[in-house]
Amino acid sequence: MPYNIFMPLPRKFSKSRSVIYKLVGGRNRPGKYLVCPLCKKPRWVAIDNISRSQTCNNCRIISENKKCLQCNEEFRPRNRYAIYCSQICFYASKLTGIYKVCEQCGKEFYVAKSNSLSARFCSQFCTKKHFHGSNHPAYKNGNYVGGKNLYPYGGKWPSIREEVKRRDGYKCQWPKCNSSENLEVHHIESIWKLKSQRKANKFDNLITYCAHHHNAAHSHK
Repeated sequence: MPYNIFMPLPRKFSKSRSVIYKLVGGRNRPGKYLVCPLCKKPRWVAIDNISRSQTCNNCRIISENKKCLQCNEEFRPRNRYAIYCSQICFYASKLTGIYKVCEQCGKEFYVAKSNSLSARFCSQFCTKKHFHGSNHPAYKNGNYVGGKNLYPYGGKWPSIREEVKRRDGYKCQWPKCNSSENLEVHHIESIWKLKSQRKANKFDNLITYCAHHHNAAHSHK
C-alpha cells in the first residue's frame, strides 16, 4: 500500500523502549513517559521539554492556596497571577478601593483594589516626573542603555540636547515666540537624510523649539 502524506506515522520505539516517538507537528518527535509528581499520572513529554516540564498541564497551577484580595477567603488559583477567587470579587474590587501615598508628591490618592499592588503615583504627571532623567530605569552613567534603538540619535543625545537648550537661552527660537515651556531640540536636516549621527548632531544643525513649533517645523517640510 503506497504511503499517504495524510496518514499518521506509526509509533516507533527505540531499542531499549525508553524513548517513544510520537507524531507531533507533522513529524516524529522522541520523548518519554514521565509520572507527574502531583497527580501521579503518566504523560508523554518530548525530550526537548523534559527539563522545563515538571508537572502535567492539569497540575501546572499553583498547588498552594491564596487569599482573595477582596473577600479574604482562601482559594486555589488557576495560575500564579490570580489574586481573586471569582469574577464577582474582581468586579467588586473595581467599586471599592483604598488610599495610597504618591511616591513623587506625597499626596494621598484613591485607587481600586485591583490596581492597589501596582499603583505608585497619583497621576501621569507624577509618573513622568519621577522617571525623568537619571531616575529612568534605562539611564546609566549619563547614557541611555535600555535598548538598541531607544535613542536613534545616540547615547549622548541627552547631554547634546541640554547643551543646545543652554546655547539658545532656554527659549524657543521660532520667530516672535520666545516661549520657555515644553522645549524640544529640532534637527534642521534630519538624521534620515544625512544618514549619520555625527553630522545630524552637530550644533549648527540643531535648534531649540517649543513643542508646538517643533510639530509645525516638521509639518512644513
